[in-house]
Amino acid sequence: MSNKTDLYITYPIPPAEGDQKLFNIASSIIKMLHIAVERITKRKISYCIKGTDFQTLDYRRFMSASQIIVFFTHPEFEKDQDYISELEDICTSIQSAGENNIGKYSKVFKICLEPNEKSINPSCISELLSYDFFERNPYTRKIKTIDFESGSNTPYYGRILDLAYDIAATLNVENSGYRGRAEQERYIFLGLTTFDQQKSRDDIRRELQHYGYRVLPLSKLPLTGEEFEKALVSNLKQSDTVIQIMGSQYGEILKGTKYSLTDYQNRVIREYQQHNPDAGLIRFIWIPQNNKISDQRQALYLKRLRRDDASEVCEIIESPLETFKTILAAKLQDSLPKTKVEYENIHKVYLLSEETDLRESEELFSTLALSGLKVTQLDHDEQVGIYARHLQALRDSDAVVIYQNSDNQFWLNSKIRD
Repeated sequence: MSNKTDLYITYPIPPAEGDQKLFNIASSIIKMLHIAVERITKRKISYCIKGTDFQTLDYRRFMSASQIIVFFTHPEFEKDQDYISELEDICTSIQSAGENNIGKYSKVFKICLEPNEKSINPSCISELLSYDFFERNPYTRKIKTIDFESGSNTPYYGRILDLAYDIAATLNVENSGYRGRAEQERYIFLGLTTFDQQKSRDDIRRELQHYGYRVLPLSKLPLTGEEFEKALVSNLKQSDTVIQIMGSQYGEILKGTKYSLTDYQNRVIREYQQHNPDAGLIRFIWIPQNNKISDQRQALYLKRLRRDDASEVCEIIESPLETFKTILAAKLQDSLPKTKVEYENIHKVYLLSEETDLRESEELFSTLALSGLKVTQLDHDEQVGIYARHLQALRDSDAVVIYQNSDNQFWLNSKIRD
């Protein structure tokens, strides 16, 4: 058991005057992360937060005395030369360790508040897997930044859980002193996908973590053909299962190849599977049902995929997302040794409220989500079929929480009857 501080968390020290919005966002994320990691690990977590626990720029002794480093990035933060120097020290610590992991467990975590279109300085920071707290429109590519005051930040609680689960996994390894892969652990490579399916990928990743699987990759894959293939094969060697997600766009061409990232990724995976039959690798390819294909190249690619890839060790599933997750859970249970779920009492919870109470129920949603529960709510923006979706949510959930902030007894009675 290490005597080190569990987490060292850093971002630029806020100025005495000026806009504090970015620093308030970082502070809010840290508070929620603290709660989530403690609930997942079921123990008190020791933190050292620059600007809160100490003000001095002499951060090195605090950093070296911590098991895990968590830092924030934002284009504005790169204007702080002291912070850039600290990021360079973080890079040095990564390089001195040989790689950013304990076996396959990350020790340095990057929280991105807004993407930087230019390469981040120092460059090794840009190579780390990013936990993004912003939304990018898949079609216009415009960025929507986080705003905790808006009352509509449900997606970000999932991101905090993603980060919390990964941090908890590293802490468990570090405190156990065992650096290898535990016999009962099962690793799943979740393939990269196009922008239009990134939310679905996040949802699937979260579901797999909930069931106790370790999800790869744990670091950002290079975006040039030869280096990408080498890193991908390295991940495949550690994996038991591969999950690939097909979007509606063919995507940009991967540097050094004539294929898109998802196309090239599939070619490498298929070739590896064919040349290593004894590895026992199985894969599932998900094509979203009613996927509106506007790219002719993608239409042709999916046609080839259906023709060439379906086999005993590769199943192609075309369905809605929730159906795919249900099928996947059943397939994984059949194909892999039973995986120990870290929290046997965690269930799916349906948080039910009137449309007018959605904002008021936000705090309850975050409390339930940060405790490790999988929480669902109705999407009132889509009124077509809303009652059928409501009934389906009731069937799929293990528990229902009804939140009411009015005296609408008719609504309450109808939901109780449901």
